[in-house]
Amino acid sequence: MYKYNIYIGMFDKDTKTQVLSNTEFLNRVRKVMRLHGIDNYTIYKCKGHYKHTDGTIICEPTINVEYIHEYTLNQIHNLRFNLCKELNQESVLITKQSIEVL
Repeated sequence: MYKYNIYIGMFDKDTKTQVLSNTEFLNRVRKVMRLHGIDNYTIYKCKGHYKHTDGTIICEPTINVEYIHEYTLNQIHNLRFNLCKELNQESVLITKQSIEVL
């Protein structure tokens, strides 16, 4: 089994400000997770520091979506693509950790 952490900054990539309300942002995340068959996850709010491709460094409200699943690399790339598209993100960080579920 694997534990995935998805880190998503809440600022829009074009305006570099928060365009969506917290509720709308989370609703869109839930929509994408549902589309990918991920029904069990935990969302944490945190602060993220990010350097855009244009060199701009920002500190922004960020969410970490944590879930346990078995996913192929192709499924992970599709999930990242859909999150970026739905939330107008330059990138989304996804980490994968091997775990033992007891």
